[in-house]
Amino acid sequence: MGILEKLSLESERQSGQGRNITIGNIKKLLGKKFQQEMILESDDETSELIFPTMFIIYMHPDDYHVRTPFFERWGPIILARIYTLIRKGKRRLELKHKMLERLGNRYPKVKYTPTDARWCVQFTVDGTVPKGEIKIDMSYTIPFKVEIADNAPRVVKDPDATIKTRNPRTSRLEEQNMGDIQVLGEGIRLYPFDKMLQEDPDKISELIPEKKKELALLQWENLEWPMREPYIMISGKSDHRNGSNILKINSDKVQETHVAIQHKEIGFQLAAWGPTMLNERHVELSERNAHINWVRLIPKSTIVLNNEVVIKFMAKTI
Repeated sequence: MGILEKLSLESERQSGQGRNITIGNIKKLLGKKFQQEMILESDDETSELIFPTMFIIYMHPDDYHVRTPFFERWGPIILARIYTLIRKGKRRLELKHKMLERLGNRYPKVKYTPTDARWCVQFTVDGTVPKGEIKIDMSYTIPFKVEIADNAPRVVKDPDATIKTRNPRTSRLEEQNMGDIQVLGEGIRLYPFDKMLQEDPDKISELIPEKKKELALLQWENLEWPMREPYIMISGKSDHRNGSNILKINSDKVQETHVAIQHKEIGFQLAAWGPTMLNERHVELSERNAHINWVRLIPKSTIVLNNEVVIKFMAKTI
């Protein structure tokens, strides 16, 4: 189990909801549906593997908002699974053709490049989805594009595009206009198609050009800890979890997941579940089962946990 799956499970234990909304379960359900689509649409005679290129994961609003820190890493994990399934589909078709060639049949080389040559993973909200559940749709077309605004790239809706999904009543692929599709920018990720069928999530990167990064450093006593993940947790010594995004403070005054820090396009943010002061002001505590109260975290801030443990926060742009 990867660190992102562990974090998702921890979030569920805290909320008591969303037991189906782990990256492991999403990967399993989405992979099964993708495989079914690929079998339905692929053509054995022409040796073409045909498959969806856009994956839409719907969640209840409460489940969606508490999981936004995970979306950046969930996309590559999902695509790694998709590449594995394409590779297996390619091997099965090659083996089938090899057996049939003994009977005198001839087949062209297996082709598996999507027509769009992009992937889109979209996490979005749907109030009709029960809490703790997900709904998955797949499209063979991608209605989004990358544009440059204010010298920064962003994903926007293509007004001339449609999505091509399977009608559950007729089981046929049908075009539908984007007008009724809700778009949430932070839940959309675009990726280039990798002809090597890359199965390593750490090597799958987004299509949007890399922008300037902000590096953060936390300092406690004589220890320095760089923030290498977009979402980290600061916990006490009672925390038995391990991971690159979990900072453990050797103090009884720090509780498990005392605070969390995340980096978004708007900058750094902090949320607290244990008594915390930020630059001499008390931070409103987040609720375990509901809303997370994120507050702005500026460079050179002082974070005080339970009136005793002092952490210095520094950040710079590179």
